[in-house]
Amino acid sequence: MNHKFHKAYKVFGFLLAAAFLWNACVKNDFDTPDPMVLPVGEVHTLAELRQMFAANNNQPIKFTEDVSVYGVITMDGSSGNIYRGAYMQDGTAAINLRIMSPGGLYQGDSIHLNLKGTLLSAYENMLQIDSVHTGKNVAKLATKVEVEPLTTNINNLLSDASLQARLIRLEGVEFHQNELGKTYADGENLITQNRILRDCDGNEILVRTSGFASFADYNIPEGNGSFVAVLAHFRDDKQLYIRDIEEVQLDGDRCPTPGEDMESISIAEIRQLQAQGTNNIPPNRRLDGVIISDREHENHPGQNLFIMDENGDGLALRFASFHNFDLGDQLRVLVGSLPISRFNGLLQVESIPLGNGYVMGEGTLPEPTTTTLGNLVQNFSQYESTLIRLENVTIPPAGSFNGNITITDGTAEVIMRTYAWASFANTPVSGGIYNMVAIASYYNGAQLQLRSLSDLEFLEEYDPGSDDETISIAQLRQLFNDGASAAPAGAAIEGIITSDKDNGNHHERNAVIQDESGGIALRFTANHDLNMGDKVRIHVGTVELSQFNGLLQLNNLPNGNASLLATGQSVEPVVTTIDNLLNNMNTFESIVVTIENATISGGSNFQGERTVNDGTGSIMLFTRNQASFASSSVPSQAVKLTGIVAVFNNPQILMRNLNDIEE
Repeated sequence: MNHKFHKAYKVFGFLLAAAFLWNACVKNDFDTPDPMVLPVGEVHTLAELRQMFAANNNQPIKFTEDVSVYGVITMDGSSGNIYRGAYMQDGTAAINLRIMSPGGLYQGDSIHLNLKGTLLSAYENMLQIDSVHTGKNVAKLATKVEVEPLTTNINNLLSDASLQARLIRLEGVEFHQNELGKTYADGENLITQNRILRDCDGNEILVRTSGFASFADYNIPEGNGSFVAVLAHFRDDKQLYIRDIEEVQLDGDRCPTPGEDMESISIAEIRQLQAQGTNNIPPNRRLDGVIISDREHENHPGQNLFIMDENGDGLALRFASFHNFDLGDQLRVLVGSLPISRFNGLLQVESIPLGNGYVMGEGTLPEPTTTTLGNLVQNFSQYESTLIRLENVTIPPAGSFNGNITITDGTAEVIMRTYAWASFANTPVSGGIYNMVAIASYYNGAQLQLRSLSDLEFLEEYDPGSDDETISIAQLRQLFNDGASAAPAGAAIEGIITSDKDNGNHHERNAVIQDESGGIALRFTANHDLNMGDKVRIHVGTVELSQFNGLLQLNNLPNGNASLLATGQSVEPVVTTIDNLLNNMNTFESIVVTIENATISGGSNFQGERTVNDGTGSIMLFTRNQASFASSSVPSQAVKLTGIVAVFNNPQILMRNLNDIEE
């Protein structure tokens, strides 16, 4: 017999016998392996861990020796509502576990947790055991252990720090009226959302749901009842995490309609109270109305809104935090005892707790009242915080909507205000004549707020400023000296731009203009494109006149108010001495001057503050870091210095470019 074949046959026979033996030993019931045994070391309760962290000034503690805690997992990540985490609880307290990889710990697991290699730390005020390795740090002692939720109330959750991470049950709670019709989160776009849960006394707490949760797209239940969750903490917010949607049993009757037992108060009554010197609304009052401002397009601060009641009166409301009330909502606000005041002239109810507002359903928007700007200005109290309609309004081509734009209808000029964060703030303005709807607001004078660009109806093009009355810069300055805070309606100035934007020694929004009577600083609402030597006509009607650190300027000047008349013009500098300049600042402010026999000291280059002396006195020469000549060397000898006279708390001179130095 072939030896190779004989050897292979023996091997085959051995394997065949082994196979029979294996089949004879196979059992359908496997023995349960013994649980993993971990070193124990020191044993602590979860309450003791919390005390240990507090005693360490709330600074992280790294465990390098064997330290053990025992407890039960009360929430895991299987629903998708938390990720790489779990909540653990013993008979003394609870804590969040941050797991190095998902899975491995499940609700009901009774565990021995060895802390060696983990970190006790706080993330945004939530205490956690970080870097838990389920294969190295955890031994399971039992499964499917039931932990009874602690029945408590929202006030306790908000005030008792010892309840952090605990499994809790609330009774008699419901989601806020404003949340109805929504889902827990945005599962389609995987966006986490907060919803407000409240009790019948108006106490509120956040319910946070991950966009990855299996129930993210479930509708918010409309009833009242029982709610089981785990209490978490993020910065200043206490928040609840649902572990199982079946533990949300909100199918009973809702709390009584808020405010039904309160006396209704009208906006007219609130205005009358403020006019009589009352600073707070009487207790137990409610206000009902329809929201006329549009949160979606954000042309107001996020805490603010405008509301009109059934009598057609309007009022500004300011909540304590950002709200989610929308245009057209029928809103009820519990206003009893809340303060009423005027903010820069606009009447408002302020410091309204967010929970004091309730959407009662979809309201009917009031029809805007047709009026003129002249009538608005003369009878503002009649229109304050209401919707108005204006016809044949001229809007100048003012760059973008961002900031203040002065508009007119031939009866008066009023500012149209657009906040920088409005959805349409950066949309270019097409100058022309419009019909428009707006909210009549106030900020040291009547102003208008669009809700969106849908409030504008374009009629025809128009050349703004052509019919203005030209006044001199000296007249403008005198008006300010006489107490005016804005340029007169229908006014324009003409002059030559003396600042040099190309060389950067003025801010991109700033310029200086000079005519035969004087000069003045211009502060535009956006970066301008005016060059030194441009002759311009500027529509200044109702534009703010104010001082910035002592320098008089036309402030918040819409870019579109400036029209180019010619280029390549020049202004002859006024030759003077520093002593004469300082003694006649009213004459020289924002004028181009020349100082002869001037020596410059204080540094080797122009950047920053330097001192100019001509033998009669001294003045500061200031150069911005952004100026093209900031790093150029200062002449060591006396020079003829030309520049624009400015003020920044004290008089100073601003060079325009290096041509302003003649050696």
